[in-house]
Amino acid sequence: MPFDVILPYLILVENDLFHFGGPMATLPLPITDAASLGTVLRRTRKALGITQETLSLQTGISRPTIRSIEQGKETAHLGLVLQICRDLGVTLEVTPPEGVEQR
Repeated sequence: MPFDVILPYLILVENDLFHFGGPMATLPLPITDAASLGTVLRRTRKALGITQETLSLQTGISRPTIRSIEQGKETAHLGLVLQICRDLGVTLEVTPPEGVEQR
């Protein structure tokens, strides 16, 4: 059984909970593939009013790489994806399947 990657909390933007469209979400958002994580990163970046160019300048990650990650490129380097998450304030949490003990 694969691990579930989830966003445990919504991003606080100017003291308001960030919406991912529709009604305000209050539960973790499941990330099932690179495309769904890319969508969350793109929406977060836009909600923060940051362009891909600005994010590129702030992180040192090229704009084409940021665009690829936001489009769900599955071969993106994990370290770059995690750096973008950190820089945008996105927290990821991995939840192992039931019965798998964590040490």
